[in-house]
Amino acid sequence: TFVFMLLFAAGAVGWYIYSYNSEEYQVDRATEYVAQGKYDQAISCYNRALELDAENIELIFSLADVYLLKNNKIEYEHLLRRIVKNSNATSEQLDRAYGKLIAIYRDRGDYQTINDLLLACDNEALLSAYQNYIAQAPEFSINEGYYTSVQPLRLTALGTGKIYYTLDG
Repeated sequence: TFVFMLLFAAGAVGWYIYSYNSEEYQVDRATEYVAQGKYDQAISCYNRALELDAENIELIFSLADVYLLKNNKIEYEHLLRRIVKNSNATSEQLDRAYGKLIAIYRDRGDYQTINDLLLACDNEALLSAYQNYIAQAPEFSINEGYYTSVQPLRLTALGTGKIYYTLDG
């Protein structure tokens, strides 16, 4: 019986080591925890999976989704921004992350943050897709300078929005 107990203990230790160091096992456990509504345990499993594969963008999306289920929008946003900054993210992953971030800021009415987010982006396809959220500088019909007579001035801008101006500089 001692040998049996020793083999059982060795098997248990081996299983623990395998499961702790298996990304697939951690993701499977996280998925089970999410289905059971055990979000904190799911977060722990996804974090461990990310320790094993830090560049796995889909794991970051999954972890972000759990934070959203917990109504922790700060962590959700933080993880989406992490994806946006990741140079290994595919175009599809970037599009998903930008879309989710823009939805957050649009719901808040925070169009300045959307504009700033997009101005920091160098992906032409994304900029084209979300161009309506980018505030373009207006164009002036005449060049800057001093004039001795009245000059007709027209301000135009691409896209939609309002142009605000002052008369005193």
